[in-house]
Amino acid sequence: MIFILSALVGIGAGVMAWGVKSAIGFLSALITRSVNATGPDLWLLLTPPAGVLIVVFLRKYFLHGDISHGVRVIKKKIKAHDSSIPAQITFSPLLTAALTLGFGGSAGTEGPIAFSGAALGSNTARAFGLNRQMAMIMMGCGAGAGIAAIFKAPVGGALFTLEVLRMGLGSFGVMVLFVSTLIAGLTATALEGFSLEMVMREVTAYDPHILPWVIALGLFCGAYSLFYSYIMKLIENLLDMVPNRWIKGSVSGLLVGASLAVFPSLYGEGYSVMGGILNGDFSVILFGTPFNSAETTVRTLLLTSAAIMAIKGFVTSLSYNGGGVTGEFAPTLFAGCFAGLVFGELCNVMFGSALPVSQMAFFAMAGVMAGAIRAPMMAIFIVVEMSSAYTLILPVAITAGISFGIVRLFTSDSFFTRRMDRNNGLASKLQKTIRKDDAERDGKL
Repeated sequence: MIFILSALVGIGAGVMAWGVKSAIGFLSALITRSVNATGPDLWLLLTPPAGVLIVVFLRKYFLHGDISHGVRVIKKKIKAHDSSIPAQITFSPLLTAALTLGFGGSAGTEGPIAFSGAALGSNTARAFGLNRQMAMIMMGCGAGAGIAAIFKAPVGGALFTLEVLRMGLGSFGVMVLFVSTLIAGLTATALEGFSLEMVMREVTAYDPHILPWVIALGLFCGAYSLFYSYIMKLIENLLDMVPNRWIKGSVSGLLVGASLAVFPSLYGEGYSVMGGILNGDFSVILFGTPFNSAETTVRTLLLTSAAIMAIKGFVTSLSYNGGGVTGEFAPTLFAGCFAGLVFGELCNVMFGSALPVSQMAFFAMAGVMAGAIRAPMMAIFIVVEMSSAYTLILPVAITAGISFGIVRLFTSDSFFTRRMDRNNGLASKLQKTIRKDDAERDGKL
């Protein structure tokens, strides 16, 4: 019975992923049809705040509850051993995500689809009277199935439940989970015409001589992941200081719109832009920008790419925390793609290294996702599954592993920072002892 129900949840998650992608694609095509090659298009200045304000209106008067940070809510429920999710969550995050991203929000659909998938699993378990343990497994299956369907990555979706949600499952639970994610990925793939999420027209084998550069790329991705995460958290903290949801939504939407007017490639999830970069078509980066011209130089391409890489975390956090409903996984892929492009082009210009820039962009996608999300195994499999580029898995894994290691080294839960905190604590105790000894000595004198 559990295997049958997990299969049904997988089918449902695949259908939901196809539906939300179709809605986002329809709205995006409708809104961006006026964008011309040499921009900027001031229409894009108004559409993101319009989308966010519509979502704020729906959340205030019709869709109650916290639906903006789905992955965080799922983690809290797992920690509390609570498998109950309202039935409304099976559709409300998807509707609001379609509006946020379709109108120009610069983020992803992973949080909403994971939350809706978890709600589908939870309510399926409730409908069939499963006990709490089985209901928790079904909730985890639904969340993983949502990720598997949205990326068309069954293994990546399963690793999301195990690595990101940190859900402890026995062998039986893991088997059920893989059934659900596999069927979800196949369902979404079939509904979208058996196409890949990101098509690489020529998947060539990598040159082993570039592996030293891949190691350097991993270090670069780790450093950039720290910067990206810092910007995300900084903007979230600033937005939390604005109590009025309407003002918050308007300001965040206008700032996103201003960024899109200058760099239209930031619009939505950005899969078409990433696909162009991976296939060597760098014109997608400059399309719609005031820097686009018939004679595009490497300098212009580098400066534009570096600017997009620098502000991606800014616009993603505005979209994610400003009142809209989005996810934070796809933006790390986008940011990584540009990080790899900038790294490869800089090395070629400065050192004459002749690196394959498109491949470096592909490796860095996993690197930044692993560092920013802190899930290296999920990042590796999502990147290779969504492009079917399994021959490149070694440099992808090297980049992801090194980037994750750099982030772990310099974050609050790492051995390095724990040792520093311990040393600071010992120093503080020593200072207190010295002050106490000085006070006693002064008293005797």
